[in-house]
Amino acid sequence: MGTPPNTRVRRLTKVEILASANQALGLDTTTSLSNLDADAQMNGGFTTNDQLVVSESFANSLNLAADTIATQFKATVTKTAYAASCFTTEVAAEACAQTFIKSFGKKAYRREIAAADVTALMAIYTAGREVGIDGNVTDRFSTGLSWIVRAVVQSPDFLYLPELGDPAIANGQKTTLLPEEIASALSYSILGTPPDDELMAAAAANALTTPEQRSAQAARLIAAHPDNWKQQMRMFINQWLNINFSRPEWEKSTTAFPTFSASLKTALQTESGMLIDDWATLPDGPRLDTLLTTPSTFINSVNAPVYGLTATGTTFKKTSLDPTQRAGILTLAGFLGSTSHVAETSPVMRGKTILQKFMCRNPPPPPAVIPPLPPVDQSAPSTTRARFEEHVSNPACASCHVAFQPMGMAFEEFDALGGFRTMQNGFPIDSTGALVGATGGDKPVQNAIELSQILSQSQDVYDCVSAQAFRFTVGRLEAEYDACGLAKASQSFSTGHLDVRELIAGIARSDSFVTRTVAQ
Repeated sequence: MGTPPNTRVRRLTKVEILASANQALGLDTTTSLSNLDADAQMNGGFTTNDQLVVSESFANSLNLAADTIATQFKATVTKTAYAASCFTTEVAAEACAQTFIKSFGKKAYRREIAAADVTALMAIYTAGREVGIDGNVTDRFSTGLSWIVRAVVQSPDFLYLPELGDPAIANGQKTTLLPEEIASALSYSILGTPPDDELMAAAAANALTTPEQRSAQAARLIAAHPDNWKQQMRMFINQWLNINFSRPEWEKSTTAFPTFSASLKTALQTESGMLIDDWATLPDGPRLDTLLTTPSTFINSVNAPVYGLTATGTTFKKTSLDPTQRAGILTLAGFLGSTSHVAETSPVMRGKTILQKFMCRNPPPPPAVIPPLPPVDQSAPSTTRARFEEHVSNPACASCHVAFQPMGMAFEEFDALGGFRTMQNGFPIDSTGALVGATGGDKPVQNAIELSQILSQSQDVYDCVSAQAFRFTVGRLEAEYDACGLAKASQSFSTGHLDVRELIAGIARSDSFVTRTVAQ
């Protein structure tokens, strides 16, 4: 039911701009784009959203980056990289420039280059050529090409993914995305990169129209580009679970944690990335239950003490952890430290993350005046749980906290750095809690391990994770029109061994992926 979402253009994320520039130019532009403005996380907490804009600040940072990329590119315009004739006469150089425009432009714009594109970019080439050294064909040719590159990486055709469909369809009517639009939607949602040659060929052959064709291409892209798939899964998992080592919460207190250092934070960040990379390419597939219940991670001498282990050397090794203490990514330092304060845990942050990211629910709005959390009494310290229980004894607090705090309390066996503990300030830890709001009623748990097990077996969670994947891959919140396709994708996910690849393919098969309402 409902109408398809409106046609739109979506701005590329910073990561996608980098991948697109690298692929179009065959260069590593990481340094050139390093100062590009960061992306806002919206639509459920993902940067891959259709609310990104080109602000004045972003435009300025992109302009500076484009200058640097153009300079970087100009150094590659040599007689070994281009035909010798390109460096002989102005006329020959112009012919080479047109060839470059058609090749580079197709990669950068992710579509065939029209005659109007060639004309516009040749005008830029001509203007740039005149800045080159008089009488030096080589410098004038390379300068003209560098001006093309500078212009293209700032152009709307490069920066935006169009989802406009058939231009002949009337306003307010349904339209299906054009083949090249489907190709870009598939590749950017699955790999975060422009379409490869095979996908572009499929678009040219109009072989992306059926759900089966799109599903097959989704599977092929994942298999053919494992490194891009791993990077995309890192982004999805980290943004979904709020794992972010750049957050202020990761400036941990050295008073509370004397062993904390920049090198430890770096080691924990590396560990977290390696864990997701490994999971994304497991032989049995990247399964949700595996992510949530496997008691292992990657350890070296730096991060081992956080897990109560010892190790030698800086090389990370996949290591089994104590299954009575750890079970999956929610019991590892990346998640636990990201959802804690600098010195103490936060049942609120941890509980709200479970509520919003696994149950797709938001807590009730807080009261107009929020009573403060009781301060830590240094003369008679107690536990975090005791302080929060005193806090929620106030009815004004309880009405909100009851929706998420029982889930947050299940993590109290882990301190703000992710270390396991059984005592706090001389008092035993009580990590009992519950999964709140589940179908069939709240489900009591003894600790985070039990909570992770329940999450991995819950249809409520499967449906929510499907919605999270939809928001990430499609770049918007789900609407009424999406309900049927999303239900089918969730069913495929639930019956497909909880394999995230099948979930992504299910989303690509849906009408929501390719159908829009023309909005002019």
